[in-house]
Amino acid sequence: MFHAFYRCFVLNQHVIDKMKEKKEKGIKPVFDIDIFED
Repeated sequence: MFHAFYRCFVLNQHVIDKMKEKKEKGIKPVFDIDIFED
């Protein structure tokens, strides 16, 4: 149970980091598949 929650948290953190990265580069943050590729 905890493991599943932890994985979810890490994925969310990864998405947030990607969004920030795109914002800093001046790209409008969009939920597209490239978020989940790395």
